[in-house]
Amino acid sequence: CCHNEEDENKGQWDRRDSQYDTLPGQLVVASEESENCIDYLTRAFHIISISLPSICIEALLVLLSFLMFIFGCKYVDECPRQPLLIIYHIIGGGVGLLFTLWLMIRAIRRRRQESGLDDDDDHSVGGHGYTDDSTGKLKDNGIWFMELIALMFLCSWFIIGNYWTWTIYIPDGEMSLQKPLSWCDRTLYMFTLVSFAILYFVILFGFILVISLLIYARFCARSMINE
Repeated sequence: CCHNEEDENKGQWDRRDSQYDTLPGQLVVASEESENCIDYLTRAFHIISISLPSICIEALLVLLSFLMFIFGCKYVDECPRQPLLIIYHIIGGGVGLLFTLWLMIRAIRRRRQESGLDDDDDHSVGGHGYTDDSTGKLKDNGIWFMELIALMFLCSWFIIGNYWTWTIYIPDGEMSLQKPLSWCDRTLYMFTLVSFAILYFVILFGFILVISLLIYARFCARSMINE
């Protein structure tokens, strides 16, 4: 009987440990260890940023940014109706490619470090992705500032690109003698609309995912602990 009871208790602890290995479980632990709401949000953002869903989304954005840059270079003279659309693709695709590739590589590296798969001895990074010394904190603050600037630029550029695209909604796909400058390559324009749809979906999905996980972790922490 005692042996069966020990096995049952061990099984319960194993199930509990497996719960804490999941993304919601890690958010629950962060909620318990946080000193205040700001600390919790910081920890939760770090956990979400290195999760597999976030890395997959970043990989999708890397591919999309690369295609934007390629389309901008390929169709450089194929949209006289709105030549700024070419500039949108080249600059937005180039900057977006560097930014999303940096985020994805950093997330993979931090995920490997926290999983014990990376033997890189980085003393400036703590177990939760926080720096342990003043030099590391200063470095992280500088990186965060540059990331914020890049993100603000890309958001602004995305809004500008929307304006340039929708103001010429469904232009002529081929040049005509009557309107030689009132056309835009159909493939380029349709790709622009598809890229907008993908970005709309990613923004909406990311917003819903973050809000759902934070709410789940905050309000379900007690029920998981009391099991």
